[in-house]
Amino acid sequence: MRLITSRGLGTIWKRQIHSLPTPNLLVLHTICGFHSSSSLLALQLNDYLLNKSPSHLSEARKLHSLLLVAGFFNPNSRLSHLCSRLVHIYVEFGCLEEALFVFHRLPRYQTIACNAILRGYIDSGQFARAINFFFHDLVFKLGFVPDNYTCPLILKACSRLSDLEQGRKNGYYIAFAGRFLGVVSNGMQISTYRGYLSH
Repeated sequence: MRLITSRGLGTIWKRQIHSLPTPNLLVLHTICGFHSSSSLLALQLNDYLLNKSPSHLSEARKLHSLLLVAGFFNPNSRLSHLCSRLVHIYVEFGCLEEALFVFHRLPRYQTIACNAILRGYIDSGQFARAINFFFHDLVFKLGFVPDNYTCPLILKACSRLSDLEQGRKNGYYIAFAGRFLGVVSNGMQISTYRGYLSH
């Protein structure tokens, strides 16, 4: 593929790419270097991320650079959800800072990216930050509408606050979460969390 594209044989690589069931990032980088605006590249990237995730952080960073070069962070991109997937991938690798860097540059905020950042804060033990991020950044600023995955995350953050006084101060968050997200999550009543923090 690298040889074909270096020779400028565009029609040949367009035929050859279909013979690759799951092209790796090197192939996708090569295509991008030849024709970064190709809709075929967009489809191949989409298939790549649907079928597999990068197995190493270095692959995730290569994917990041590819998405940048290919213009998927552009507000007009129809495949901006690939950038949201990158946020999730960085969180999977425990790279919350890089996930946040990508998140704040997303052309559109999608639920998968919002939930990924929440999980990143919780996995790193930053429970108060997770709560603050959810209510201040997502709900109030962005008008975020949570889904069934969001509710357990925010409830977990509320219940894991190690400082009981801080927990009491954030009690209204939990009460609000009950009204905003629904009262049941994973079979547990939200009143259980409110009662725990009131002791």
